[in-house]
Amino acid sequence: MLISGAAAGAVLGILFSCFKSLELHRDLAQATLRAELALAMIQPFVLNAGLGVPDARPGEFLKGDNGVPLPLVRDFERPVQLALSAAAVSSFSAAPALWTVYSVPSGRGTRGEARLTRGEEYLLPLGGGVLNPDLLVAGTFNMKSWVTFPSAGYPLRVTRRSDYSLHVMPQADCAVAAFDELHFVRAAKIFVSAGMLTIDRMDGSGAQPGVNGVVGTWFEFDCEGRTLAVRVLARSEEKRAGPVRGRLEDWPKDAVPNVADLLPGYRYVVAMRSWRVRN
Repeated sequence: MLISGAAAGAVLGILFSCFKSLELHRDLAQATLRAELALAMIQPFVLNAGLGVPDARPGEFLKGDNGVPLPLVRDFERPVQLALSAAAVSSFSAAPALWTVYSVPSGRGTRGEARLTRGEEYLLPLGGGVLNPDLLVAGTFNMKSWVTFPSAGYPLRVTRRSDYSLHVMPQADCAVAAFDELHFVRAAKIFVSAGMLTIDRMDGSGAQPGVNGVVGTWFEFDCEGRTLAVRVLARSEEKRAGPVRGRLEDWPKDAVPNVADLLPGYRYVVAMRSWRVRN
């Protein structure tokens, strides 16, 4: 009986160790998956950030005919901007929120070259099929009325549209190259709210939840090198007994939230990625 009890105790100890190891790896894998999903959601807003938009204060160029900046982008200082939240404007080199003006390719292109003069309306014939009416609304003063061409370098307001052409009003003198692709101008604010990665696409629909279990994001932007580094702090689903922390070595000590403020019992993982803002 003593030998059987000792053997059973050894087996139970091994099983307990295996279960704790399984629990650890499951929690870390879950937190890592959340962090990687958050990075994947952020990436499209970064790849085309600033495409066809001047680097200095895009709000100066996204204006209507009366010279009043569009309400949706009036707080933006530049195509890639770091901020404290969804409402605060700042010019930090590192901050928990990201604001970006970006461009979405349409798959349609111009039929020829065009030279545009500020304040004059132009007709631009397009090739490649009919434009989706839900993505481009002419004659309004919201983001869906603005387009750009990479060769132009300035956004154009669409005043009228048909299936295969656009009437545009440039806000600066510019030229559009032949067969250049039409892009839709968009803006977004990316931040964390109530443990959720949240994205406000500035289209009037409001802030939309993205990935649950994301407790922090930290953005660092090098203006000279045009490099954006992103860190995402995510946690596991289940709360364990004890002060469980996880892998927090890559989370900056000045980042929000601070490591000391994290809830005990969860396992945390930091995922990192950096992009070169080419536009």
